[in-house]
This record gives sequence, C-alpha cells and structure tokens, in this order.
Amino acid sequence: MEIKYSIIIPHKNIPQLLQRCLDSIPFRGDVQVIVVDDSSDPSIVNFENFPGIKRPNVEVYLTEEGRGAGYARNVGLQHVKGKWILFADADDAFACNFLNILDEYSCSDNDIVYFSITGLDHNNNKSYRDYAYDLYFEYAKYKDDMYLYYYSIYQPWGKLYSTKMIVSNNILFEEVSVSNDRLFSVKSVFYSNSISIDNRKIYVSYTNCNSLTFKKDPLSEKIRLLVDINLNKFLISGGFEKYHINIYKLLWTRCMKFDLLYFFNTSKILLSSFSGKILIADISNFLIKEIPRVVFLRVKRYNKLKRSI
Repeated sequence: MEIKYSIIIPHKNIPQLLQRCLDSIPFRGDVQVIVVDDSSDPSIVNFENFPGIKRPNVEVYLTEEGRGAGYARNVGLQHVKGKWILFADADDAFACNFLNILDEYSCSDNDIVYFSITGLDHNNNKSYRDYAYDLYFEYAKYKDDMYLYYYSIYQPWGKLYSTKMIVSNNILFEEVSVSNDRLFSVKSVFYSNSISIDNRKIYVSYTNCNSLTFKKDPLSEKIRLLVDINLNKFLISGGFEKYHINIYKLLWTRCMKFDLLYFFNTSKILLSSFSGKILIADISNFLIKEIPRVVFLRVKRYNKLKRSI
C-alpha cells in the first residue's frame, strides 16, 4: 500500500509517554511511524521491548550520538516514505480523529496545512497553548496578514508538510540542544507556494516542565538567541524583513535573563549582528507595532481566561 503519511517522533528516556503517543495513532497501512531514539539510558528504557517495536507500521531507529531532538528528526527525515510528513513530540499525542481530518487534504496541492491543537497541563487542565494558536490567528486576521501567523508558530507539530517541498528545498532541523525547530518552521513557510489553515484540533500538547522548552540556563538561552539571530538573518536576506523578530524584543526576552555580565555579552552579540538601518527601524517598530501587538494578545488572553472561569 502507498504510504500517505510519515510521522516522525524523536525520543529520549520517556518510554511510557512515547507509548501513549503511539497509542494515539491508529494502525493504518498508509501511515508510517518513525521513532528515533536519541541515545536513551538503558537503565530507563527496555530496548528489547521498546515502544512500538512490534507494530508493523512503526520503524525504530536507535542513535548513539546523543545529539538532540534536531538530529533525531533529521535522521527520521532520511527514512520518510509518505507524501506528507507530520511531527510529534514523544510526550504529546494526537487527537482521536486526526487521520480523518488529514484525509481531507491527502490529494491537495498544499505545501503546509496548519491545524489547531489542544493544550493540557500535567493535571489535564487546559494550558496556555490551548489558546495561543487562536490568539496568533486572531491577531494575523486583525492585521489582514496571515504570514504573521505562519511565522509565529515555530513548533513543527500540528502541521501537515508536503514531503516534496521539504526534500526539494533540503530543509533540515538545526542540531542544537534547544530551539532546533524554529528555523525549520520559518524555512518551510518561506519555500511554500500554498498554505492552508484548518482550525480543527488534531494534536494534544502536554506541558512537561522537564522538556527542553523549559530549560532556562544561561547556555540554553544563549543558544536560543543565536538561533533567533540566524532566523532573522534568513528572513531579512530573503526579503521578508517585516516578519523578523524585533531586535529590541530579543534584547528584552533573550538578553535580560541573568546577571549584568550575561546581558552585556549577549546584547553585544545581538546588536553587532545587524546593520544600523535594521536597529534604527526596529526602535520605532517596537514602539508602534510590537507593544500594541503584545497588548492585543494580552487582552485577548485575559478575555478567553475570563470566559473559561
């Protein structure tokens, strides 16, 4: 049977959660599931009974390099057989009807289809991610520019990617310890000719305080800053300057994290990475566009929380 969908799942040391993720994917002959283990600890993972290893449509690849989720996802991309690619984190899951929704797009000419997600915390209560996508969507709609939405959703999950588009443009994940997916997501939008949005929820994102997202040490934050600098350079050089991350927003969110020495060193790296023209333009944009955007999102967030109480 021809493979329609290839689902790539990087994994490290959470076999029970990986099993939950796999259990959320119904068995179908046209679905290929690729699990790439990133050098898990044998004292935590039973490799002889590795999750999914006995399922006929699950392929398990064991890596020993320990080079992170970006590397694991790139290994997965080497084994894709489907027309479409999806990504999942091992500690998340898919919604019960997600394949039925995907089937509506299986013959489309889209390069990416964005879907909404359900966000849950460790107590299965709704988390900020449950409405974050909706807020970005409402803001982009309000500004009549959906690329503001496309370039704001950096996570690779909750999206359906054309394999042809990914492979022909050689789009890979950065092999860094954190934020490996940001430039991948931006490049995917940049090289896409057709993008659709479907606000139905196909994915469940669980807040895991032990995940890389919540890793906030100085080295991880510096890597995030360098990733965002590369992301900005890519957008600016490609003529999409209006969608780059405001330099002064980065100065505030990435540099003002720890002590004064860290601020001095990281802000020097940031400010020296861009031309004076960009730095001057971003001052006014920060005041005229970024602050109103934050106010818009905060007000929308408050109203949604108020309605949910």
